[in-house]
Amino acid sequence: MRFGPGGLPAGYDWDTVFPFLKTQGLNAFEVEFVHGVNMKKEVAVKVKENADQNDVKLSIHAPYYMNLCGEDAVIEKSKMYMLSCAKVAEILDAKIVFHSGFYVGQTPEIAFKKVEKAMKEIVGKTSAVFAVETMGKQKQFGSVEEIVALCELFPTLVPCVDWAHIHARSFGGLKTEKDFENILSKFKKNYLSDLHQHFSNIFYTNGNERHHLPLSEKQPDFSILKNVLKKWDVGGSIISETPIPIEGAIQMAKEWKK
Repeated sequence: MRFGPGGLPAGYDWDTVFPFLKTQGLNAFEVEFVHGVNMKKEVAVKVKENADQNDVKLSIHAPYYMNLCGEDAVIEKSKMYMLSCAKVAEILDAKIVFHSGFYVGQTPEIAFKKVEKAMKEIVGKTSAVFAVETMGKQKQFGSVEEIVALCELFPTLVPCVDWAHIHARSFGGLKTEKDFENILSKFKKNYLSDLHQHFSNIFYTNGNERHHLPLSEKQPDFSILKNVLKKWDVGGSIISETPIPIEGAIQMAKEWKK
Protein backbone atom coordinates (compact mmCIF):
# COMPACT_ATOMS: atom_id res chain seq x y z
CA MET A 1 0.00 0.00 0.00
CA ARG A 2 1.20 3.50 -0.87
CA PHE A 3 0.65 6.52 1.36
CA GLY A 4 0.90 10.24 0.80
CA PRO A 5 -0.72 13.64 1.32
CA GLY A 6 -3.24 15.56 -0.69
CA GLY A 7 -1.57 18.82 -1.71
CA LEU A 8 1.86 20.33 -1.18
CA PRO A 9 3.03 20.44 2.44
CA ALA A 10 3.83 23.92 3.73
CA GLY A 11 7.25 25.09 2.61
CA TYR A 12 7.65 22.66 -0.29
CA ASP A 13 7.41 23.02 -4.06
CA TRP A 14 7.56 20.69 -7.06
CA ASP A 15 11.36 20.48 -6.86
CA THR A 16 11.55 19.58 -3.19
CA VAL A 17 8.35 17.75 -2.27
CA PHE A 18 9.09 14.31 -3.72
CA PRO A 19 12.56 13.87 -2.17
CA PHE A 20 10.97 14.96 1.13
CA LEU A 21 8.18 12.41 0.82
CA LYS A 22 10.74 9.69 0.20
CA THR A 23 12.63 10.58 3.39
CA GLN A 24 9.34 10.21 5.30
CA GLY A 25 8.62 6.77 3.87
CA LEU A 26 5.81 8.08 1.65
CA ASN A 27 5.26 7.14 -1.99
CA ALA A 28 1.96 8.65 -3.13
CA PHE A 29 0.82 12.22 -3.74
CA GLU A 30 -2.41 13.84 -4.87
CA VAL A 31 -2.04 16.96 -7.01
CA GLU A 32 -4.77 19.33 -5.86
CA PHE A 33 -6.53 21.13 -8.70
CA VAL A 34 -9.47 21.77 -6.41
CA HIS A 35 -9.57 25.50 -7.25
CA GLY A 36 -8.65 25.16 -10.92
CA VAL A 37 -6.35 23.32 -13.32
CA ASN A 38 -3.20 25.39 -13.35
CA MET A 39 -0.24 23.26 -14.41
CA LYS A 40 1.51 23.89 -17.71
CA LYS A 41 2.74 20.98 -19.83
CA GLU A 42 6.41 21.64 -19.18
CA VAL A 43 5.78 21.76 -15.45
CA ALA A 44 3.82 18.51 -15.58
CA VAL A 45 6.69 16.80 -17.38
CA LYS A 46 9.10 17.93 -14.66
CA VAL A 47 6.71 16.87 -11.89
CA LYS A 48 6.41 13.40 -13.41
CA GLU A 49 10.18 13.05 -13.70
CA ASN A 50 10.71 14.12 -10.09
CA ALA A 51 7.99 11.81 -8.84
CA ASP A 52 9.37 8.83 -10.75
CA GLN A 53 12.86 9.46 -9.42
CA ASN A 54 11.50 9.18 -5.89
CA ASP A 55 9.02 6.32 -6.52
CA VAL A 56 5.97 8.50 -5.85
CA LYS A 57 2.67 7.51 -7.51
CA LEU A 58 0.62 10.53 -8.55
CA SER A 59 -3.09 11.22 -8.65
CA ILE A 60 -5.06 14.40 -9.39
CA HIS A 61 -8.05 15.89 -7.62
CA ALA A 62 -10.36 17.75 -10.00
CA PRO A 63 -11.96 21.10 -9.05
CA TYR A 64 -14.53 21.07 -6.25
CA TYR A 65 -17.01 23.33 -8.03
CA MET A 66 -18.10 20.81 -10.64
CA ASN A 67 -21.58 19.35 -10.91
CA LEU A 68 -22.18 16.67 -13.52
CA CYS A 69 -25.83 16.45 -12.52
CA GLY A 70 -26.59 20.16 -12.42
CA GLU A 71 -27.98 22.53 -15.02
CA ASP A 72 -26.78 22.14 -18.61
CA ALA A 73 -24.39 25.10 -18.51
CA VAL A 74 -22.81 23.85 -15.29
CA ILE A 75 -22.41 20.36 -16.71
CA GLU A 76 -20.64 21.74 -19.79
CA LYS A 77 -18.19 23.69 -17.63
CA SER A 78 -17.65 20.63 -15.47
CA LYS A 79 -16.82 18.54 -18.53
CA MET A 80 -14.27 21.16 -19.56
CA TYR A 81 -12.62 20.98 -16.12
CA MET A 82 -12.46 17.20 -16.35
CA LEU A 83 -10.87 17.26 -19.79
CA SER A 84 -8.39 19.91 -18.65
CA CYS A 85 -7.41 17.59 -15.81
CA ALA A 86 -7.13 14.75 -18.31
CA LYS A 87 -4.48 16.56 -20.35
CA VAL A 88 -2.28 16.81 -17.27
CA ALA A 89 -3.18 13.32 -16.06
CA GLU A 90 -1.98 11.76 -19.29
CA ILE A 91 1.45 13.29 -18.65
CA LEU A 92 1.52 12.39 -14.96
CA ASP A 93 0.07 8.89 -15.48
CA ALA A 94 -2.38 9.87 -12.74
CA LYS A 95 -5.94 8.91 -11.90
CA ILE A 96 -8.33 11.86 -11.75
CA VAL A 97 -10.39 11.93 -8.56
CA PHE A 98 -13.62 13.92 -8.82
CA HIS A 99 -16.84 14.83 -7.03
CA SER A 100 -19.85 14.17 -9.25
CA GLY A 101 -22.16 16.84 -7.85
CA PHE A 102 -25.41 17.42 -5.98
CA TYR A 103 -28.92 16.12 -6.55
CA VAL A 104 -30.28 19.73 -6.41
CA GLY A 105 -33.94 18.84 -6.10
CA GLN A 106 -33.73 15.90 -8.51
CA THR A 107 -34.27 12.27 -7.68
CA PRO A 108 -31.08 10.25 -7.39
CA GLU A 109 -32.19 8.30 -10.47
CA ILE A 110 -32.37 11.43 -12.65
CA ALA A 111 -29.03 12.64 -11.27
CA PHE A 112 -27.47 9.28 -12.11
CA LYS A 113 -28.61 9.52 -15.72
CA LYS A 114 -27.10 12.99 -16.03
CA VAL A 115 -23.76 11.88 -14.59
CA GLU A 116 -23.77 8.82 -16.85
CA LYS A 117 -24.40 10.96 -19.93
CA ALA A 118 -21.66 13.44 -19.01
CA MET A 119 -19.13 10.71 -18.28
CA LYS A 120 -19.88 9.00 -21.59
CA GLU A 121 -18.96 12.22 -23.37
CA ILE A 122 -15.85 12.76 -21.23
CA VAL A 123 -14.31 9.29 -21.44
CA GLY A 124 -14.81 9.25 -25.19
CA LYS A 125 -12.32 12.11 -25.55
CA THR A 126 -9.41 10.91 -23.42
CA SER A 127 -7.53 7.80 -22.34
CA ALA A 128 -7.19 9.11 -18.78
CA VAL A 129 -8.57 7.08 -15.88
CA PHE A 130 -11.14 8.76 -13.65
CA ALA A 131 -11.80 7.85 -10.00
CA VAL A 132 -15.28 8.82 -8.84
CA GLU A 133 -15.33 9.58 -5.13
CA THR A 134 -17.75 8.38 -2.48
CA MET A 135 -19.28 11.49 -0.93
CA GLY A 136 -20.10 12.55 2.62
CA LYS A 137 -23.41 14.43 2.41
CA GLN A 138 -26.92 13.14 1.92
CA LYS A 139 -27.64 15.56 -0.95
CA GLN A 140 -24.51 14.65 -2.91
CA PHE A 141 -24.29 12.12 -5.70
CA GLY A 142 -21.84 9.55 -4.41
CA SER A 143 -23.30 6.80 -2.26
CA VAL A 144 -21.32 3.57 -2.40
CA GLU A 145 -24.09 1.99 -4.46
CA GLU A 146 -24.08 4.85 -6.98
CA ILE A 147 -20.30 4.67 -7.35
CA VAL A 148 -20.40 0.91 -7.88
CA ALA A 149 -23.12 1.19 -10.52
CA LEU A 150 -21.43 4.05 -12.37
CA CYS A 151 -18.02 2.36 -12.50
CA GLU A 152 -19.54 -0.72 -14.09
CA LEU A 153 -20.54 1.36 -17.13
CA PHE A 154 -17.09 2.61 -18.18
CA PRO A 155 -13.76 0.75 -18.34
CA THR A 156 -11.76 3.90 -17.55
CA LEU A 157 -13.84 4.76 -14.49
CA VAL A 158 -12.83 3.36 -11.10
CA PRO A 159 -13.89 4.04 -7.51
CA CYS A 160 -12.22 6.40 -5.08
CA VAL A 161 -13.23 5.18 -1.65
CA ASP A 162 -13.27 8.04 0.84
CA TRP A 163 -13.66 6.29 4.15
CA ALA A 164 -14.40 9.45 6.13
CA HIS A 165 -17.18 10.36 3.72
CA ILE A 166 -18.71 6.90 4.00
CA HIS A 167 -18.49 7.10 7.80
CA ALA A 168 -20.29 10.45 7.85
CA ARG A 169 -22.96 9.53 5.29
CA SER A 170 -23.73 6.30 7.16
CA PHE A 171 -24.20 8.18 10.46
CA GLY A 172 -20.94 6.81 11.87
CA GLY A 173 -21.37 3.38 10.35
CA LEU A 174 -17.71 2.31 10.20
CA LYS A 175 -16.99 0.90 13.66
CA THR A 176 -15.94 -2.72 13.19
CA GLU A 177 -13.98 -4.83 10.75
CA LYS A 178 -17.27 -6.17 9.46
CA ASP A 179 -18.43 -2.64 8.66
CA PHE A 180 -15.38 -2.00 6.48
CA GLU A 181 -15.64 -5.44 4.90
CA ASN A 182 -19.25 -4.78 3.94
CA ILE A 183 -18.09 -1.78 1.91
CA LEU A 184 -15.24 -3.61 0.20
CA SER A 185 -17.56 -6.51 -0.67
CA LYS A 186 -19.63 -4.19 -2.88
CA PHE A 187 -16.74 -3.60 -5.29
CA LYS A 188 -15.47 -6.00 -7.92
CA LYS A 189 -12.24 -7.75 -6.96
CA ASN A 190 -10.31 -6.24 -9.87
CA TYR A 191 -10.71 -2.79 -8.28
CA LEU A 192 -9.17 -3.92 -5.00
CA SER A 193 -5.70 -4.64 -6.36
CA ASP A 194 -5.18 -0.93 -7.09
CA LEU A 195 -7.81 0.86 -5.03
CA HIS A 196 -7.54 4.63 -4.67
CA GLN A 197 -8.58 5.73 -1.20
CA HIS A 198 -8.87 8.85 0.91
CA PHE A 199 -8.66 8.70 4.68
CA SER A 200 -9.19 11.16 7.49
CA ASN A 201 -11.27 11.37 10.59
CA ILE A 202 -14.49 13.32 10.27
CA PHE A 203 -16.91 15.42 12.28
CA TYR A 204 -20.46 14.92 11.05
CA THR A 205 -24.05 15.74 11.99
CA ASN A 206 -27.23 14.08 10.71
CA GLY A 207 -25.33 11.96 8.20
CA ASN A 208 -23.47 14.93 6.69
CA GLU A 209 -19.75 15.64 6.90
CA ARG A 210 -18.79 18.97 8.47
CA HIS A 211 -15.00 18.99 8.66
CA HIS A 212 -12.00 16.69 8.81
CA LEU A 213 -10.30 15.68 12.04
CA PRO A 214 -6.88 14.22 12.97
CA LEU A 215 -6.47 10.44 13.17
CA SER A 216 -6.43 10.52 16.97
CA GLU A 217 -10.23 10.99 16.95
CA LYS A 218 -10.71 7.48 15.50
CA GLN A 219 -13.84 8.48 13.59
CA PRO A 220 -13.31 6.09 11.88
CA ASP A 221 -10.38 4.14 13.32
CA PHE A 222 -7.54 3.64 10.82
CA SER A 223 -6.10 0.66 12.70
CA ILE A 224 -9.32 -1.28 12.08
CA LEU A 225 -9.27 -0.38 8.37
CA LYS A 226 -5.60 -1.40 8.18
CA ASN A 227 -6.41 -4.88 9.45
CA VAL A 228 -9.22 -5.28 6.92
CA LEU A 229 -7.17 -4.06 3.95
CA LYS A 230 -4.39 -6.50 4.80
CA LYS A 231 -6.85 -9.33 5.34
CA TRP A 232 -8.45 -8.65 1.95
CA ASP A 233 -5.06 -8.12 0.25
CA VAL A 234 -6.08 -4.67 -0.99
CA GLY A 235 -3.44 -2.70 -2.88
CA GLY A 236 -3.23 0.83 -4.23
CA SER A 237 -2.86 4.19 -2.50
CA ILE A 238 -4.27 5.96 0.55
CA ILE A 239 -4.22 9.75 0.42
CA SER A 240 -4.35 11.60 3.72
CA GLU A 241 -6.96 14.32 4.01
CA THR A 242 -6.44 15.06 7.69
CA PRO A 243 -6.26 18.76 8.70
CA ILE A 244 -2.49 18.58 8.14
CA PRO A 245 -2.33 15.94 5.38
CA ILE A 246 1.40 15.23 5.61
CA GLU A 247 1.07 14.38 9.31
CA GLY A 248 -1.78 11.98 8.68
CA ALA A 249 0.11 10.30 5.83
CA ILE A 250 3.18 9.73 7.97
CA GLN A 251 1.08 8.35 10.82
CA MET A 252 -0.77 5.92 8.54
CA ALA A 253 2.41 4.72 6.85
CA LYS A 254 3.94 3.97 10.24
CA GLU A 255 0.78 2.26 11.48
CA TRP A 256 0.70 0.10 8.33
CA LYS A 257 4.12 -1.36 9.17
CA LYS A 258 3.10 -2.50 12.64
